[in-house]
Amino acid sequence: MRWSFSWRRELFQWEEDLVVRLREMLEPVVFAMEEDCWSWKPDPEGLFLVKYSYNLLVDELLSGEELEDEVAMVFDQLWDTMPKTITPQLI
Repeated sequence: MRWSFSWRRELFQWEEDLVVRLREMLEPVVFAMEEDCWSWKPDPEGLFLVKYSYNLLVDELLSGEELEDEVAMVFDQLWDTMPKTITPQLI
């Protein structure tokens, strides 16, 4: 599939360069005719369960390895949103 753009005015040279970069970024995009759906990748069947996701996060936290930035951000947001009375104490 080839993208076809139409512009409301003539593009400046620097904009044409951006369009070339945009086309390069869009080149690998493939459209599928199937209906979109959500899938939870850590589960082999693609199902999301709160218990499973909790265990996944706890395992990550207790692994002893340094957390990736994205994982650390998730933990920060989870602990900030939990009521203080149920926040687990880590020793």
